[in-house]
Amino acid sequence: MSFSEKSVALLNSLLENADAALVRKSALDTIQTRAALFSRMFGDETSLFVRPSYNPGCLPEGAEDYLRASNPRLLELKEKYESLTHPAADRSFWSEELIDAEVNLRYFRGDNAYLWQRRDLNTSINYFLATYYLRGIDTFGLLDKLKEDGLFGACVYNFNDRLLVSRDLLDSMHDLLVGSDCLFVTGNLRFRDRDAQRQDLLRAHDLRVRARPAGEIVAGR
Repeated sequence: MSFSEKSVALLNSLLENADAALVRKSALDTIQTRAALFSRMFGDETSLFVRPSYNPGCLPEGAEDYLRASNPRLLELKEKYESLTHPAADRSFWSEELIDAEVNLRYFRGDNAYLWQRRDLNTSINYFLATYYLRGIDTFGLLDKLKEDGLFGACVYNFNDRLLVSRDLLDSMHDLLVGSDCLFVTGNLRFRDRDAQRQDLLRAHDLRVRARPAGEIVAGR
């Protein structure tokens, strides 16, 4: 590290408490150039690509009252987390300030710190190309089976008035397709509800119990 770089690093460490920093003029010029480019390309919609956003009004009944900062259950969980003294509970990024600035609890599926959906210049073209690519490798017909409801502020795009896609949907499709390829899954993927899965687990456990020889000692029991 050169002397100038060390000097800048030292000054930035001193300025950190003031929420300020020294940046290179070339870096600042780049930021300003990109901001101007965004403004010319998207006009009034520029803010969608540089800060948190969501589609308002997409809430099921009761969600607005339940998803609030004063919810007793949420306050209880926060109190439990704050009482932890383990190093794993130390925060390096997820501060209260960040969450308050980035995350709207009622619209948690919007573009926020948890998942960027429009930021980083993710336009409808990006979503169209991603959908087109996944359609080409979709051997299970997931685009026809998985439906996006757009609830909780999800950023969605409508293609040809017949296909509603979101980052959640496309990511889920990609994970399922890549996972099935890695596990050599073929045929049809069947989606079952949790009750059916729980019954399968109980049935399998019951079969294992009945299959044990008499007098067998099971470790840990």
